[in-house]
Amino acid sequence: MERVDIDLLRGPASIPPKEKIGSLKALERLIEQSIGQSDAKAMMAPLFGIYDLRNADSHLGSSLAESGFERARVDREVPLVEQGRQLIATFVKTLCEISTVIDQGGVGV
Repeated sequence: MERVDIDLLRGPASIPPKEKIGSLKALERLIEQSIGQSDAKAMMAPLFGIYDLRNADSHLGSSLAESGFERARVDREVPLVEQGRQLIATFVKTLCEISTVIDQGGVGV
């Protein structure tokens, strides 16, 4: 998510220029305009979970991992290769859902 141009999202998402905001939150604010805050949070949860997993990997002993797996909809009881498949599938599905909302909502970025 570091490569997302937050400045490009600021206008369509109505984020003031001085407000410090991360790329996931900026994308969530953009989606809120089409589907509302609670649905946007639910839609973005897997991406926040994947981001938590990324951060947990770089901080040994972090408690972010379990929350991240749950939010990313990964079943910790299945073999690791299946967990990887679930993670990728969740990521792709979430991006497709976001794309659909942006397209249908007439949000221009």
